[in-house]
Amino acid sequence: MTALDVTRRLPVVAVYALRPLTPEVASALNPDVTSAHLRDSVAAIGYPQGAADA
Repeated sequence: MTALDVTRRLPVVAVYALRPLTPEVASALNPDVTSAHLRDSVAAIGYPQGAADA
């Protein structure tokens, strides 16, 4: 496994572990997404948000 493989897996691992969704994790999963796009959806499903959103 290369370093690039590990880097690509880390955001997925963070989501499966229910770690807070930070802007960095969200943009790693989808570079086109913004915090504003995610805020309502994340709140609606009750997914943990980053410390700045707490």
